[in-house]
Amino acid sequence: MSVTNVAHRLVDLCKDNLDQQAVDELYSNDIVSVECGEQVMRTEGMPGLQEKMQWWYDNHEVHNIEVEGPYLSAGNQFAVKFTLDCTPKDGERNVASEIAVYTVGNGKVIHEEFWYGA
Repeated sequence: MSVTNVAHRLVDLCKDNLDQQAVDELYSNDIVSVECGEQVMRTEGMPGLQEKMQWWYDNHEVHNIEVEGPYLSAGNQFAVKFTLDCTPKDGERNVASEIAVYTVGNGKVIHEEFWYGA
């Protein structure tokens, strides 16, 4: 699958709140996921990614997610903007934006990196 096809398919699935299907269909088993918040967190491999996703949904009530993009590069990367309206189970409801940068190799997402708004 081309980078363009992966990008559009990922965005379509995310807009339909089908995150798990996106991972199952589009991600490499050797995925590397990087969260670039105040403290950089790196997860390697599908089991680690699944654990990270489960933690997120166990610890947040998601009210709405807006998905913009994809924004394609000339190479093997694309970006997507997510705006999340959620309430952490130990905090207050807020709306936050993040940019996700994805790298594609052999027709699968092999690297994802999340950048957060200030």
